[in-house]
Amino acid sequence: MTVTVASATRTGGVVRLVLTGTLTTESVTVIRQILHRHLAEDVTAVVVDAAGLTSQSSIHLTVFPTVAGHQGPPAPALLLAAPSAALRAMMGGGVLGDIPVFDTFEAAYAAAVDAPDPSRRRLRLPPAVTAPAAARRFVLAACADWQVDDAAEAAELIVSELVANAVEHARTEMTLIVALRGSHLYLAVQDGSGVLPVPTAVDHLAADPPAIRGRGLHLVNIHATAWGSLPTSDGKRIWAAIRVRDRSFG
Repeated sequence: MTVTVASATRTGGVVRLVLTGTLTTESVTVIRQILHRHLAEDVTAVVVDAAGLTSQSSIHLTVFPTVAGHQGPPAPALLLAAPSAALRAMMGGGVLGDIPVFDTFEAAYAAAVDAPDPSRRRLRLPPAVTAPAAARRFVLAACADWQVDDAAEAAELIVSELVANAVEHARTEMTLIVALRGSHLYLAVQDGSGVLPVPTAVDHLAADPPAIRGRGLHLVNIHATAWGSLPTSDGKRIWAAIRVRDRSFG
Protein backbone atom coordinates (compact mmCIF):
# COMPACT_ATOMS: atom_id res chain seq x y z
CA MET A 1 0.00 0.00 0.00
CA THR A 2 1.35 3.42 -0.91
CA VAL A 3 0.82 6.75 0.81
CA THR A 4 -1.89 9.01 -0.60
CA VAL A 5 -3.21 12.48 0.17
CA ALA A 6 -6.73 12.03 1.48
CA SER A 7 -7.17 15.79 1.57
CA ALA A 8 -5.16 19.00 1.58
CA THR A 9 -6.87 22.11 2.92
CA ARG A 10 -5.55 25.56 3.72
CA THR A 11 -6.79 27.85 6.47
CA GLY A 12 -4.96 31.14 6.49
CA GLY A 13 -1.27 30.29 6.33
CA VAL A 14 -1.64 26.71 7.62
CA VAL A 15 -2.06 23.65 5.39
CA ARG A 16 -3.66 20.50 6.79
CA LEU A 17 -2.27 17.52 4.90
CA VAL A 18 -4.17 14.31 5.64
CA LEU A 19 -2.03 11.31 4.69
CA THR A 20 -3.22 7.71 4.59
CA GLY A 21 -1.37 4.48 3.90
CA THR A 22 1.84 2.82 4.99
CA LEU A 23 5.35 4.23 4.98
CA THR A 24 7.64 1.74 3.25
CA THR A 25 10.94 1.98 1.42
CA GLU A 26 8.98 2.52 -1.79
CA SER A 27 6.32 4.92 -0.50
CA VAL A 28 8.87 7.18 1.22
CA THR A 29 9.69 8.52 -2.25
CA VAL A 30 6.02 9.40 -2.75
CA ILE A 31 5.68 11.17 0.59
CA ARG A 32 8.94 13.03 0.00
CA GLN A 33 7.51 14.50 -3.21
CA ILE A 34 4.22 15.35 -1.49
CA LEU A 35 5.93 17.15 1.38
CA HIS A 36 8.33 19.02 -0.89
CA ARG A 37 5.44 20.29 -2.98
CA HIS A 38 3.44 21.63 -0.03
CA LEU A 39 6.41 23.04 1.90
CA ALA A 40 7.49 24.97 -1.18
CA GLU A 41 4.32 27.06 -1.08
CA ASP A 42 3.99 30.47 0.53
CA VAL A 43 2.54 29.21 3.83
CA THR A 44 3.62 29.47 7.45
CA ALA A 45 3.12 25.83 8.42
CA VAL A 46 2.20 22.39 7.10
CA VAL A 47 0.46 20.09 9.58
CA VAL A 48 0.56 16.42 8.62
CA ASP A 49 -2.54 14.68 9.96
CA ALA A 50 -1.12 11.20 10.55
CA ALA A 51 -4.24 9.52 11.98
CA GLY A 52 -4.47 7.24 8.94
CA LEU A 53 -0.73 6.69 8.55
CA THR A 54 1.28 3.61 9.51
CA SER A 55 4.90 2.66 9.00
CA GLN A 56 6.78 -0.58 8.45
CA SER A 57 9.78 0.74 10.36
CA SER A 58 10.80 3.73 12.45
CA ILE A 59 13.57 4.50 9.96
CA HIS A 60 10.92 5.54 7.42
CA LEU A 61 9.79 8.34 9.74
CA THR A 62 13.09 10.13 9.11
CA VAL A 63 11.57 11.32 5.83
CA PHE A 64 9.90 14.14 7.79
CA PRO A 65 13.01 15.81 9.28
CA THR A 66 14.96 15.03 6.10
CA VAL A 67 12.50 16.87 3.87
CA ALA A 68 12.18 19.75 6.35
CA GLY A 69 15.96 20.11 6.39
CA HIS A 70 16.24 20.08 2.60
CA GLN A 71 13.72 22.87 2.03
CA GLY A 72 15.06 26.12 0.76
CA PRO A 73 14.83 28.47 3.71
CA PRO A 74 12.93 30.27 5.02
CA ALA A 75 10.75 27.16 4.97
CA PRO A 76 7.36 26.75 6.64
CA ALA A 77 7.16 24.82 9.88
CA LEU A 78 6.37 21.10 9.58
CA LEU A 79 4.27 19.53 12.34
CA LEU A 80 2.77 16.07 12.87
CA ALA A 81 -0.66 15.50 14.41
CA ALA A 82 -2.86 12.68 15.66
CA PRO A 83 -0.53 9.68 15.20
CA SER A 84 -1.85 6.30 16.28
CA ALA A 85 -0.39 4.67 19.38
CA ALA A 86 1.55 2.25 17.17
CA LEU A 87 3.02 5.05 15.09
CA ARG A 88 3.88 7.15 18.12
CA ALA A 89 5.71 4.18 19.62
CA MET A 90 8.08 4.32 16.65
CA MET A 91 8.91 7.98 17.20
CA GLY A 92 11.48 7.51 19.93
CA GLY A 93 15.22 7.72 19.56
CA GLY A 94 15.17 11.08 17.84
CA VAL A 95 13.93 9.76 14.47
CA LEU A 96 11.83 12.90 14.01
CA GLY A 97 14.57 15.35 14.92
CA ASP A 98 12.98 18.69 15.79
CA ILE A 99 9.59 17.92 14.21
CA PRO A 100 6.93 18.52 16.91
CA VAL A 101 4.14 15.96 17.43
CA PHE A 102 0.67 16.80 18.75
CA ASP A 103 -2.15 14.53 19.92
CA THR A 104 -4.73 16.27 17.76
CA PHE A 105 -4.82 18.40 14.64
CA GLU A 106 -6.51 21.17 16.64
CA ALA A 107 -3.54 21.33 19.03
CA ALA A 108 -1.07 21.40 16.15
CA TYR A 109 -3.06 24.10 14.35
CA ALA A 110 -3.21 26.23 17.49
CA ALA A 111 0.55 25.94 17.92
CA ALA A 112 1.15 26.90 14.28
CA VAL A 113 -1.19 29.88 14.45
CA ASP A 114 -0.31 31.17 17.92
CA ALA A 115 3.46 30.87 17.66
CA PRO A 116 4.74 34.43 17.21
CA ASP A 117 7.21 34.90 14.39
CA PRO A 118 8.48 38.49 14.61
CA SER A 119 11.56 37.63 12.56
CA ARG A 120 9.72 36.75 9.35
CA ARG A 121 8.33 39.31 6.92
CA ARG A 122 6.81 39.12 3.45
CA LEU A 123 6.20 41.63 0.69
CA ARG A 124 4.22 41.28 -2.53
CA LEU A 125 5.91 42.93 -5.50
CA PRO A 126 4.80 43.64 -9.08
CA PRO A 127 6.97 42.75 -12.11
CA ALA A 128 8.03 46.39 -12.46
CA VAL A 129 11.33 48.25 -12.70
CA THR A 130 10.59 49.74 -9.28
CA ALA A 131 10.49 46.31 -7.61
CA PRO A 132 14.23 45.89 -6.89
CA ALA A 133 14.41 49.27 -5.11
CA ALA A 134 11.31 48.44 -3.05
CA ALA A 135 12.83 45.07 -2.15
CA ARG A 136 16.09 46.71 -1.06
CA ARG A 137 14.27 49.16 1.21
CA PHE A 138 12.22 46.33 2.71
CA VAL A 139 15.28 44.20 3.46
CA LEU A 140 17.32 47.08 4.86
CA ALA A 141 14.47 47.98 7.21
CA ALA A 142 14.31 44.36 8.43
CA CYS A 143 18.07 44.26 9.00
CA ALA A 144 17.88 47.47 11.02
CA ASP A 145 14.94 46.27 13.13
CA TRP A 146 16.61 42.91 13.80
CA GLN A 147 20.01 44.52 14.47
CA VAL A 148 21.88 42.53 11.83
CA ASP A 149 23.47 45.49 10.09
CA ASP A 150 26.54 43.39 9.30
CA ALA A 151 24.42 41.43 6.80
CA ALA A 152 22.68 44.46 5.30
CA GLU A 153 25.09 45.15 2.43
CA ALA A 154 25.11 41.56 1.19
CA ALA A 155 21.35 41.26 1.69
CA GLU A 156 20.73 44.43 -0.31
CA LEU A 157 22.85 43.18 -3.20
CA ILE A 158 21.37 39.69 -3.21
CA VAL A 159 17.73 40.71 -2.99
CA SER A 160 18.23 43.27 -5.74
CA GLU A 161 19.55 40.58 -8.07
CA LEU A 162 16.88 38.02 -7.18
CA VAL A 163 14.03 40.47 -7.69
CA ALA A 164 15.52 41.95 -10.87
CA ASN A 165 15.90 38.43 -12.22
CA ALA A 166 12.22 37.74 -11.53
CA VAL A 167 11.16 41.02 -13.16
CA GLU A 168 13.21 40.35 -16.28
CA HIS A 169 12.58 36.65 -16.78
CA ALA A 170 9.47 35.56 -14.84
CA ARG A 171 7.49 38.74 -15.54
CA THR A 172 4.93 37.80 -12.89
CA GLU A 173 4.02 39.14 -9.49
CA MET A 174 6.33 37.82 -6.80
CA THR A 175 6.54 37.39 -3.04
CA LEU A 176 9.66 38.38 -1.12
CA ILE A 177 10.20 36.66 2.23
CA VAL A 178 12.84 37.78 4.74
CA ALA A 179 13.49 35.77 7.88
CA LEU A 180 16.06 35.63 10.66
CA ARG A 181 16.78 32.12 11.92
CA GLY A 182 19.62 31.61 14.38
CA SER A 183 22.90 32.59 12.77
CA HIS A 184 21.49 33.27 9.28
CA LEU A 185 19.38 35.84 7.51
CA TYR A 186 17.26 34.19 4.83
CA LEU A 187 15.89 35.76 1.66
CA ALA A 188 13.46 34.10 -0.73
CA VAL A 189 11.72 35.28 -3.89
CA GLN A 190 8.79 33.25 -5.19
CA ASP A 191 7.44 34.00 -8.68
CA GLY A 192 5.07 32.48 -11.22
CA SER A 193 7.62 31.06 -13.65
CA GLY A 194 8.63 27.41 -13.44
CA VAL A 195 11.96 27.99 -15.21
CA LEU A 196 14.77 27.47 -12.70
CA PRO A 197 17.80 29.78 -12.91
CA VAL A 198 21.03 28.70 -14.59
CA PRO A 199 24.02 30.90 -13.63
CA THR A 200 26.22 32.00 -16.53
CA ALA A 201 29.78 30.64 -16.45
CA VAL A 202 32.17 33.26 -15.09
CA ASP A 203 34.51 33.09 -18.11
CA HIS A 204 31.60 33.89 -20.43
CA LEU A 205 30.54 37.10 -18.73
CA ALA A 206 33.02 39.46 -20.35
CA ALA A 207 32.26 38.13 -23.83
CA ASP A 208 28.50 38.28 -23.30
CA PRO A 209 27.48 41.61 -21.71
CA PRO A 210 23.72 40.86 -22.01
CA ALA A 211 24.15 38.04 -19.49
CA ILE A 212 23.73 40.55 -16.67
CA ARG A 213 21.36 38.33 -14.69
CA GLY A 214 23.78 35.42 -15.00
CA ARG A 215 26.42 37.70 -13.59
CA GLY A 216 23.95 38.62 -10.85
CA LEU A 217 23.53 35.01 -9.82
CA HIS A 218 27.30 34.68 -9.78
CA LEU A 219 27.37 37.61 -7.34
CA VAL A 220 24.69 35.93 -5.25
CA ASN A 221 26.89 32.85 -5.12
CA ILE A 222 29.79 34.99 -3.86
CA HIS A 223 27.92 36.92 -1.16
CA ALA A 224 25.53 34.23 0.12
CA THR A 225 26.53 31.50 2.54
CA ALA A 226 24.27 29.22 0.51
CA TRP A 227 21.56 29.60 -2.11
CA GLY A 228 19.34 27.47 -4.29
CA SER A 229 16.03 27.14 -6.08
CA LEU A 230 13.12 24.73 -6.13
CA PRO A 231 9.87 24.41 -8.07
CA THR A 232 6.49 25.21 -6.53
CA SER A 233 2.98 24.33 -7.71
CA ASP A 234 2.70 27.62 -9.58
CA GLY A 235 6.29 28.67 -10.26
CA LYS A 236 9.54 28.58 -8.33
CA ARG A 237 11.28 29.86 -5.22
CA ILE A 238 14.87 31.09 -5.16
CA TRP A 239 16.44 31.49 -1.74
CA ALA A 240 19.70 32.68 -0.22
CA ALA A 241 21.20 32.54 3.27
CA ILE A 242 23.62 35.07 4.78
CA ARG A 243 25.54 34.39 7.96
CA VAL A 244 25.17 37.07 10.64
CA ARG A 245 27.42 37.83 13.57
CA ASP A 246 26.68 36.34 16.99
CA ARG A 247 24.01 38.63 18.42
CA SER A 248 24.39 37.26 21.96
CA PHE A 249 27.25 39.69 22.55
CA GLY A 250 25.22 42.72 21.44
